[in-house]
Amino acid sequence: MKSLLTLNNIIKLFAYMDIFLGIILISPLSGNIVKFMHSVFTQQEHLIDEYHMFLMALLGITIILWGVIRINHTEQWQAKYDCIARCFVLILMGYYCFHGLSFMFFFLATESLGLLQLLFYFKEAK
Repeated sequence: MKSLLTLNNIIKLFAYMDIFLGIILISPLSGNIVKFMHSVFTQQEHLIDEYHMFLMALLGITIILWGVIRINHTEQWQAKYDCIARCFVLILMGYYCFHGLSFMFFFLATESLGLLQLLFYFKEAK
């Protein structure tokens, strides 16, 4: 029986996760979600303006496109470069998390989970 925990399946799993989160970013509800998350961590209301909504939607579209590419073309190099990109995103999110955007802890967790691809990359690269 073939294992379901192969690099290709892990790439697809995290690509689907990224697509789901990307859809949230492009939805009109994203501003309310960020506002809610910010109020949970800081007890203050933070309004999201149209410029930031545009940037979130643009990021969401980019995430969705990268997810679709990874689903349709599961190759080992994608896991490696996806993890490198996630490391840069984690550093950036960590910086902002400790400089006033404490709700970024949620996003730190989701990005960190994506680094699991690297374990399967090295396992299959042997």
